Amino acid sequence: MAVGICSATQARVNGSLGASIASGVHAATISFLVGLLVLILITLLVPSAKRGLGSVVRAVRTRHLPWYGLGGGVLGAVFVLAQGVAVPTLGVAMFMTSMVLGQLLGSLLVDATGFLGAPKRNLSVFRVAGAILTGIAVVVIGLGTELTLAALPLLVLGVFAGACVSLQMAVTGLVNVHSGEAVAPGLINFFVGAVVLALAAVLAQAAGWVAPAPLPGADEWYLYVGGALGVLYLIVVAAVVRHLGVFLLTLSVVAGQLIGALLFDLAAGHVSILVLVGVPLAFLGIVVANLSTFRRPGN
Repeated sequence: MAVGICSATQARVNGSLGASIASGVHAATISFLVGLLVLILITLLVPSAKRGLGSVVRAVRTRHLPWYGLGGGVLGAVFVLAQGVAVPTLGVAMFMTSMVLGQLLGSLLVDATGFLGAPKRNLSVFRVAGAILTGIAVVVIGLGTELTLAALPLLVLGVFAGACVSLQMAVTGLVNVHSGEAVAPGLINFFVGAVVLALAAVLAQAAGWVAPAPLPGADEWYLYVGGALGVLYLIVVAAVVRHLGVFLLTLSVVAGQLIGALLFDLAAGHVSILVLVGVPLAFLGIVVANLSTFRRPGN
């Protein structure tokens, strides 16, 4: 739940940075570069992180870890890019709820298929009902924030980003099996994501799609902490996903995400009655979808 609140904070920070410099892709690149620097520092200072990174490298060389196991950073890049692009228009609550719907759909896919060795669970009526409830919550919050049809692509982007987060959890868990600790998977994710986003930022600016404004000064230092919050998120995910399973992990993280999103929009004065109804409804959808797991002995 704590990293879920950090995730909502990261969305607000990266969205604000994207609005400040008029480029969501540059904001996402900055966020990843900051996170990468933090993880490099941790790796240099923590011996177990160095050993874990070496183990991952050996696993790739011996093909015990397939090359696509290193692709979690691309999925994370989509999520952070979506924050910088969508949050200034949608607000935190709308973005996080649409992302929650994507997380639910993505985690159902991961659990049903056993993607990359994740614990396999069958699709149930509860999970379908939960997805429907969460979808209704997205509509309710959208009505409460008076979004126009022009914002629909951003909502789709939020759902897609949420699905990427669930897939990233499974990929990160796979890398963690070989590293034996949580820092190395995060370092790999941030390195891959930073490279992808930096290339995207250069191409977008060269093509004239974005014209970034000057970076915020030292008085707005808080706009640069999104990457550090992302580091915390990934480390915790890598450490616990194999114990909880993707879906249970999603449940606890989503609770924090929705709480954080609601608090941010309350502080900004953007909360209506429909938003106050929609956010709990979204979490209810996650709970309902997980009822079959709660009823299974040993879980």
